[in-house]
Amino acid sequence: MTQHKFFILISIAMGGALGAVMRYIVSGLAYKLISSAFPWGTLAVNLMGCFLLGFIWQIAQEIMISPYLKTFITIGLLGAFTTFSTYAIETVFLLQEAEFFLLSVNILISTLGGIAFAFSGLLTASFIINLIR
Repeated sequence: MTQHKFFILISIAMGGALGAVMRYIVSGLAYKLISSAFPWGTLAVNLMGCFLLGFIWQIAQEIMISPYLKTFITIGLLGAFTTFSTYAIETVFLLQEAEFFLLSVNILISTLGGIAFAFSGLLTASFIINLIR
C-alpha cells in the first residue's frame, strides 16, 4: 500500500469515528427535545448530512482542498454521520445529468428495496431465532 492510500484510509477512519459520535449526539438530542413515535433523530441526522455533503462538495469543487481533508469530511465524517447523504447527492447528480430513468430506478430500488431488505432481515432473524429456541 502506498503512503498516499494509507493516509486516505486514516483520514476516512478518523472522520468515521467522529461522524459516528456526532450521529449519536445529534440524534439523541433530537429525541430528547421532541418526544414522539416519529424518528425525528434519524430525520435530523439525514437532512443535516444531506445539506452538509452538498455544501462541502460544492466548496471542494470551487477551491482546492487536500484530498485527505476531503475524504476525512465526505467519506469519513459524513459517511458515518449518515449514508443517506451519499444517496441524496448521487441522486441529485443523476438529476443534473438528466438521467431520468436511472434517477427513477435509484429512488425506487433504494427506497422500496431498502425497506424490503430491512423487513427481510427482521423476518430472517426471527426465523433463525425461532429455529434455535
